[in-house]
Amino acid sequence: MLNNRKTERWIAALSFIVFCQVASAHLSGPSTVQSTSPSIGSLLGGTKVTINGGLLYLPESVSFGGVPATVVSSGTTFIKVVAPAHSVGTVDVTVVNSAGYKTVLTNGYTYTIALSPSSLPDGIAGISYNRTLEAAGGTAPYHWSVVAGSLPSGLQLGSGGNITGVPAANYGTSTFTVQATDSSSPKLVATIGLSIAIDIGLLPGPIPASFFGMSVINPKVWPSASLGAFGKGGETTWPYLEPSKGIFNWTRLDAFVANAKAHGTTMYLTNSGVPSWAAANTSTCTFPQGTSVCTSMVADISDWDDFCTALVQRYKGQIMMYELWNEPDEPSFTGTLADMVELTTHLYNIIRANDPNALIASPSIIRAPWFGNYFAAGAPRGVDVIATHGYLENSGNVPEALAAAKTAAWHPIMIRYGLQSKPLWDTESSWGTDTGAGLDAEAQAAFLTRDYLLHWSAGITAFYWYAWDSPTWGTLWTSTPSEAGLAYTQVSNWMIGASMPEPCSAQGTVYTCPLARANGYSALAVWDASKTCTTAGGCPTSNFKAPAGFVQYRCLNGTVNQIQPGEVVLIGAKPILLENQNPPN
Repeated sequence: MLNNRKTERWIAALSFIVFCQVASAHLSGPSTVQSTSPSIGSLLGGTKVTINGGLLYLPESVSFGGVPATVVSSGTTFIKVVAPAHSVGTVDVTVVNSAGYKTVLTNGYTYTIALSPSSLPDGIAGISYNRTLEAAGGTAPYHWSVVAGSLPSGLQLGSGGNITGVPAANYGTSTFTVQATDSSSPKLVATIGLSIAIDIGLLPGPIPASFFGMSVINPKVWPSASLGAFGKGGETTWPYLEPSKGIFNWTRLDAFVANAKAHGTTMYLTNSGVPSWAAANTSTCTFPQGTSVCTSMVADISDWDDFCTALVQRYKGQIMMYELWNEPDEPSFTGTLADMVELTTHLYNIIRANDPNALIASPSIIRAPWFGNYFAAGAPRGVDVIATHGYLENSGNVPEALAAAKTAAWHPIMIRYGLQSKPLWDTESSWGTDTGAGLDAEAQAAFLTRDYLLHWSAGITAFYWYAWDSPTWGTLWTSTPSEAGLAYTQVSNWMIGASMPEPCSAQGTVYTCPLARANGYSALAVWDASKTCTTAGGCPTSNFKAPAGFVQYRCLNGTVNQIQPGEVVLIGAKPILLENQNPPN
């Protein structure tokens, strides 16, 4: 121990001597500056440059063409700086060391044209891509070319700097280097490294009515809003349908099926829970609505097989889709991952054998890692639909978080397991609990409208709101439709039959979603996500200059307001729809 302490003291003393010798050397003479790396950068500054030489430790100042640079770090043989902005041309690099000696590297750094943007948005397979690269500081016109790497398949870089085309379904990221050459003599040249990721994303073509789905709690209620698709009904899972072994109660489900048929549609069915008589662990059972519902695995898989067979044979041709399980990654299921794979595989095989025309959706999973683990564990990949639930409570509960929280996480997993050709559906979503969300009536209308616009933009091709008549959860109706219930009709009118030429985009907190129809119709849904509607404060707004060509806008209350081209309009949490004309009939 004593020897170690002596060694530590000796090392410390030696380090102090070396430091003093270095510091003394800095104070005794000028620095030497030999080179810069890189020796060329953008006129906008910001390039990280290393200055190489000797006696460079702790410089007093560094400048490029007389403009101070930002020193990041230094040693005896280097100084790391961030180059300042400067006009195009070659400049001297000047170092003043800690002793006050000035050293100049003549023509040590060259400023060239600036290229932008520094990053490009993702592309979506099958959707037109159009982005323009720009150069500044040189003599136009500029000539652009790809000098390393390659663009994604289907995209091209024009000599004028436009990246255009329709990306092929080759998912992943392409990295490439672009060069721009100006028209001066001698010519100025600059390069920039870029990348474009190709995602699954937005579906081309008209938005179908089936995108607008709705679930209902009471089989005696039918929404006054026009539905494109009917969702699931309340209390129609296994524990309610077979409360005792072999004793079935189809009354409630029959009523939902008949109600849907009477309105020209069909419903989908999901399962959550196991009846107590079939549960492997009855300590997991609770009694919602007076029915025993358990979260464990079944004790005997044949009981599950018998129920599934009776269900599918009874409703063959009457139930449009079976979702294999509801939120198995939530506490409502306490079995293992292997248990869920077994349960859903058995149901999958029974549906295919007894009603081959019925659609099958994957379990509606909340969390992407569980989604990946489920398919890695051998779950059936022949499903027709990938289901998710789009609740966003863990992401600020704002619709603008949807793409990052859901589709951005889902798509890589779909690609990994060969599921990228399957449609992605949100089979249950809303703002969640009415009290927990804390939204007033206008804020609820704003949430729903933005949620539907952003779902389609993110590539989700069916969205079932939950629920029309729930007294506590995403409520759109009690005895009359709420403001959000009326907004459901308005936004469906905006979207059904229109196409979305490119995804919704944001400039700061202002979001825009383009829509197009036949006969030259063009529209733009616009809102400011920073604004919030409250009972006490109303709905604050900000100014938005309408792009040229738009002559009117629609509000969620159905009114149409005329404007002059380029007029400033007020936008807030509730989207408005700018239009260049009335939509075609």
